[in-house]
Amino acid sequence: MPVLLCLLAQLPLLPAPQTDALTEELQAAGPDARVECLVQLEHLSSSHLTSGRRPLGERLELLRAHAARTQAPLMEWCAAQADAVVLHEAFWLGNVVHLEATPAALGRLARLPEVRRLSHNGTASALAAVRPAAGGSTSLPWNIERIDAGLCWDMGFDGSGATVAVTDTGIDPAHPAFAGNLSGPLSEYWYDAVAGQSQPYDDNGHGTHVAGSIVGGDGHGPGTDDIGVAPAARLIVVKILNAQGIGNFSQALNGLQWLAALRATVDFQVVSGSWGVANATDLTFWASFDNLVALDVLPVMAIGNSGPASGTTSTPGNFPLCLAVGASNENDRIAGFSSRGPAPSQSPWNNSGYWYRPDWNLIQPDLCAPGVSVRSATPGGGYGENSGTSMATPHVAGTAALLLHRNPALSPTELYGLLRDGVDEVPLGLPYPNSDYGWGRLNSFNSLLATPPPAEPWLSATLLVDDSAGGDGDGLLEAGESAGFLIRVENIGGVPALGPTLELSADADPYLTAAGGLYQLNDLAPGQSGDNNGALFPAEAHDLTPSGHAVSFTLTLNCGGGSAGFSGTRRVELLLGETPAPIVFYEEDFEYDSGDSFAAHWLVTGGWGEDAAVFNSPMHSAENGGQPSSSFERLVMLDTVDFLGYPDTTLEFWQRYNFDDSLTSTAQVQASTTGGGSWQTIQNPLSGQNPLTNFTRFTVPLADYESDQLLLRLRYKADPAYNNHARWWVDDIVISTPVDNEPPLFGAVAGPEGVRHRRGPFPITAEVSDAHDVVSVNLVLSVDRGAWQSQALTPVGADQFSGQFPAQDWGAHVRWYLEATDGWPTANSSQSPLGAPSLGLRRLRIEPSGVSRQ
Repeated sequence: MPVLLCLLAQLPLLPAPQTDALTEELQAAGPDARVECLVQLEHLSSSHLTSGRRPLGERLELLRAHAARTQAPLMEWCAAQADAVVLHEAFWLGNVVHLEATPAALGRLARLPEVRRLSHNGTASALAAVRPAAGGSTSLPWNIERIDAGLCWDMGFDGSGATVAVTDTGIDPAHPAFAGNLSGPLSEYWYDAVAGQSQPYDDNGHGTHVAGSIVGGDGHGPGTDDIGVAPAARLIVVKILNAQGIGNFSQALNGLQWLAALRATVDFQVVSGSWGVANATDLTFWASFDNLVALDVLPVMAIGNSGPASGTTSTPGNFPLCLAVGASNENDRIAGFSSRGPAPSQSPWNNSGYWYRPDWNLIQPDLCAPGVSVRSATPGGGYGENSGTSMATPHVAGTAALLLHRNPALSPTELYGLLRDGVDEVPLGLPYPNSDYGWGRLNSFNSLLATPPPAEPWLSATLLVDDSAGGDGDGLLEAGESAGFLIRVENIGGVPALGPTLELSADADPYLTAAGGLYQLNDLAPGQSGDNNGALFPAEAHDLTPSGHAVSFTLTLNCGGGSAGFSGTRRVELLLGETPAPIVFYEEDFEYDSGDSFAAHWLVTGGWGEDAAVFNSPMHSAENGGQPSSSFERLVMLDTVDFLGYPDTTLEFWQRYNFDDSLTSTAQVQASTTGGGSWQTIQNPLSGQNPLTNFTRFTVPLADYESDQLLLRLRYKADPAYNNHARWWVDDIVISTPVDNEPPLFGAVAGPEGVRHRRGPFPITAEVSDAHDVVSVNLVLSVDRGAWQSQALTPVGADQFSGQFPAQDWGAHVRWYLEATDGWPTANSSQSPLGAPSLGLRRLRIEPSGVSRQ
């Protein structure tokens, strides 16, 4: 036996396996060409990371330390091959190195002992088929009703306190569907792995739609667009896909690692991914997802859109590490495009150590959810219907947030079990489980009912404003007011909370002065609440605070009890004052005073006219006459609308209809930006629901039709063979835009202050941001109380400006400040220091060395 070991030691190392796509790239490359490659090294398994109940921070440090140790020999080897190898980035999550190398160098690299696998830097893609459709609804959308999410809201569970991470094409942060869901500083909820932009955006629309199905709307609140399963949950958004809905493997690895690092400070337990790789056996993301599970995060992933053939799943959705989601329609029939299982019968899929449940046994998907004609948010403030397993996945992620509201202590394994066991076994899918539906169709309410309360004390909290003494008593902290913050804490756990404490600290903000602190509460039995009513935390809003300005807080809660007590940190956002009312450019409710008339404002063809019997708001609507027509009949606006300079403008109206289902029947909303000279179709307002028996809101963005002479027209045609099926009512038309009253926000400012013993010039830098871009940043100064002078700073990067403070004479006394202006049509401006020059200034004295003023 010793001889055999010696002989084995002399054998050359076998090269690490590589993907077929990388092999093809190497074969096509010239000898001096460099080929992109992802080098997989040995990764720490989730079982190793979670052994011994290691704290979360320790698990993160183990991942970093292991990657540093195992990557070091590779880094040294690459440095010695600098003429043939270019290093791009190294990932500690999953232990992957991204590099470029010549074919010969990669051949040598493949034989290094630490290398486990080589992969091409392929692409992942969004999994959706998009179909634009109509706007708002006064009732719950079919998909929300089908999974009984509204019943969860009835019980008081709406996702409060839960956070879901979304990896996709980004998000439209200004969309009204996300009011309150993107709270906290940008560093806690936004990362752009594609272009490195500091502000959230979505140049595709897929991510905005997906995010809307998780949190959009306000549940049982006054809003009508209740498109999200968990409307009170928070979002973290990571952009890994570009404007075409495609992202490189390296971009996705980058985004996933950013999420893993954020896990140390932000308590998210679900990551939603509506993207995939067509190769069902690609292992590029295996180690990263295994590590995420070890960090107590459940990945909820789309299974793919390659059905109906069997064995068409995509990665990473088909990993047993993920909860895989298929798509079903309004009739609970599995969608034809939804990928079918089983998962690949090979390692590591068939290693039961990676399974959440012993009965998984390669069955994919795990479950299905609504994914056909799902209405959700679109960039620009509108709404549309999309289809795909991409649309099904966020329903499951949102349901996980509802369960975490009930029990924030749930592990990934517990979440997986509750979601899978709560499904409805719809008759069309019998018998279960199977490779079409998995174990059944998602039912949020069933899963919530089965969710136990935490077996430990668990504290949740709400921040309230008491402005009865220093304000007008309306429960809002507004400009110039003082108030006290009341923190109401509830023990939602299953055992008493002993010695609970709450600690509040406010983020730095120029408009808020707040004294946080620590407060001791009495013991709280399960279900009992307490607060700091005897010692409110004082706060004051600056006189210049723009109404609706958002401020953020960190709330830390601790208590003893149970086996381990409770310790948790929550981010809280508060609006100072109310969000400003929108600017309305046009309104039409079809109600006319004496001397005015329908004909004075509308040009019609066909049977269009007023209807006094059917309306959204009393007492009239516009109605098309109900006559089928093989040519378009039109309702044309005569009053032009000027909203030039306001790209966030939206059109909204309320409608109901009853059209036939013939392919020749259609309705259109059209716009002319030339006063009627030419027309473009904005959108088809007919949704998948026909007839539409209740008035519902239609909303569409007008960013592409910005004009000072906009006209709109509605037109339809309906197959004459279908009598009495061509009715269309329209009411309460509004064209409006949200108001931006927020001036540019100053961050760090560096410039000369105090006494300087040289004359200058001096460098000056400033960080300034604004939702509508910063148009100008100026240095404003006065020398020896002379006239104010202004000079512009130059933009040098994202939100960064720099310039030179001019040289001064000896003895000069200079007062100065910075002023920034944004790109809103009625420009907002702000100063640093805030309110300068009347409320504060920066000062500089120029004196020779050794001279001091007495």
